[in-house]
Amino acid sequence: MFLLSYFKKTEKSKEHRGKSFSFLLVFLIALAAALFAIWAVYRVNTVPSKAYCEGLGEYSLLASTDIEREGFFAQFGFTAESVCHSLVRIPSQGEVFEEYNALQKAQGLDLKPYMGKQAHQYIFSLKKDGQESPLYAVLFVYRDRVVAVHITDYTPNGMYLSILEG
Repeated sequence: MFLLSYFKKTEKSKEHRGKSFSFLLVFLIALAAALFAIWAVYRVNTVPSKAYCEGLGEYSLLASTDIEREGFFAQFGFTAESVCHSLVRIPSQGEVFEEYNALQKAQGLDLKPYMGKQAHQYIFSLKKDGQESPLYAVLFVYRDRVVAVHITDYTPNGMYLSILEG
């Protein structure tokens, strides 16, 4: 009788251990999924603070204050003065977007992660030693980081130029 009750306890304990192991396995899988989701959200919502392009190397994208935005242009040899600021929505499709994004990619930036997002648009007048005609820069800032920039002369036939060409 003693042996019979011992074997019954052993069978129940194996069954209990199996349920505990299953519960632990489900818990660990759920924990891993939650950690992955947190990492993915963080990764998607993180805007880089630096960019790299072949012609310049690494440069800062910090743009939370006027000093940082002016400092952004100083990296390229410009003295910048703020002209105006507005909120805009970055387009989410179209041939013009693709052409503009190609210019951004040449500068080490990429607008695709910010398609459809609202950003700050700053316009600056730029000065550089030896510069004859006035130049302006349009700077797009999302979450205090530069996500796009171009230079223009604001003439009717003006072109969008890379910050490297200015």
